[in-house]
Amino acid sequence: VDSSSEGPKKLLELCSVTLRTPLQAAGVPPRTLLMGVSLKLDPGESLLIAGESGIGKSSLVRAVAGLWRNGAGEIRRPSGLHTFFIAQRPYMCIGSLREQLLYPEAEEPDQNRDEALRAALREVGLEQLLQSPGLDAAQDDDSAPEDLNWWSRLSLGEMQRLSFARLLLRRE
Repeated sequence: VDSSSEGPKKLLELCSVTLRTPLQAAGVPPRTLLMGVSLKLDPGESLLIAGESGIGKSSLVRAVAGLWRNGAGEIRRPSGLHTFFIAQRPYMCIGSLREQLLYPEAEEPDQNRDEALRAALREVGLEQLLQSPGLDAAQDDDSAPEDLNWWSRLSLGEMQRLSFARLLLRRE
């Protein structure tokens, strides 16, 4: 799939996009997820992508973001357009709440930045995480290991909201 950043006319344009699964094991051919999808999305328009599991919805979003190259066709979006998406199962590193919010970057504690971190958590309804374990609980202090393993600490929906807080912090 050719993903380019050209032309300010449309917000998004897909031209005959076909998506396939990556090559798996020897002798297992790729499976076609989507075939011949074309659309034009103007600024201000919305698009709902819905359907059964396994038909390529997430793969299409990844292709629009430039992260899925298995297939054919062309995806055009304006240059300078920042594309964000939240995965169904977001990546959660083992570490402090600060590390989760700033992932993949690392940053020293900063009073001004801390307020932005707190505000992002409030916006997504996760302000209770500021109480326990807090922004900077780390494995070398009194925190229990399960406080730093976000897969065991949070529900899938909470992990998605934490990922959305990451997105809010990067919109600046």
